[in-house]
Amino acid sequence: MLIKHIVCEVAEGKRELFSHAQDQWIKIEHTPGLLWQLGGWDAEFNAHIWGIWSCEVLYEQFMKFNHDWIYNTNKQKEIHDSIAITFSKVNEVEYMETFLSLIEDGMPFEWRMSPESCCFAVIEEEKEGSYSFVESWLVRGKEH
Repeated sequence: MLIKHIVCEVAEGKRELFSHAQDQWIKIEHTPGLLWQLGGWDAEFNAHIWGIWSCEVLYEQFMKFNHDWIYNTNKQKEIHDSIAITFSKVNEVEYMETFLSLIEDGMPFEWRMSPESCCFAVIEEEKEGSYSFVESWLVRGKEH
């Protein structure tokens, strides 16, 4: 699996605009290879989005044929001040369906990575390195 982690610095006055633009990514729910896309805000109100793909080839096809159209249409590139993207490969995403059945809008969660897997987990209260879940950013790929 391929994990794409996107971090966007968003100015305070643009957070609602960014969130609305991020909501538009629901359009990718039928994209071959997409398992999930989810995200939230960190304590500094940077947006964090994780795209979880079944394989790199299908992700690259999405980037080649669909990504830029959505990104340019929702004008997201005009809203954030900076963007950083990292990629990881893992064998599995642990407990994702359990996580998604428990998480609700605004709830704190954390993300953990190991060389073999990653895991998203609901936590009791916000702490350093945690995120506040944004339910409207969740996209469940139809192939999962």
